[in-house]
Amino acid sequence: MTVFIDPFSGQPQLVVSGLQGPAGPQGPAGATGPQGPQGTTGATGPQGPQGAAGAGWTAIADSITLTGNATLTATNLNKIHDVNSSSAVTLTLPQASTEDIAIGAVFVVHRVGTGSVTFAVQGSDVLESAGSLTSIAGQHQSATVRKRAQGHWVLEGPLT
Repeated sequence: MTVFIDPFSGQPQLVVSGLQGPAGPQGPAGATGPQGPQGTTGATGPQGPQGAAGAGWTAIADSITLTGNATLTATNLNKIHDVNSSSAVTLTLPQASTEDIAIGAVFVVHRVGTGSVTFAVQGSDVLESAGSLTSIAGQHQSATVRKRAQGHWVLEGPLT
């Protein structure tokens, strides 16, 4: 119970208030309103810079036809070597003191003729291949030889 003076009449007034009861349960949520319109698309950003050029790869320009034994040189790089012989042919891979061929250089050799094609190295160089095989297996097959490190060559392909 509270007593206060009425400001208009100047008479005391008695106000009676009770305790507040518990809150009632919350009603269900209302429906969701419609979605608003989509905004305009922003401006396209500037194009980024062009990436760096790839490593110095050169497409194979042409082919060389070999009919007999030969030592491969730097002038033979980036060419396919077609070996067209009915006799056995040996292709020699030069050591660094004979011919300066960069590490990573590749020679591609294709056996066109019926004669065998065998790879050999000069001096103390090493020729690595699966099973230590050094000849292209058959006619119309190709092998690749790569200078892996100074004095080390890798021969890959169908070999015998």
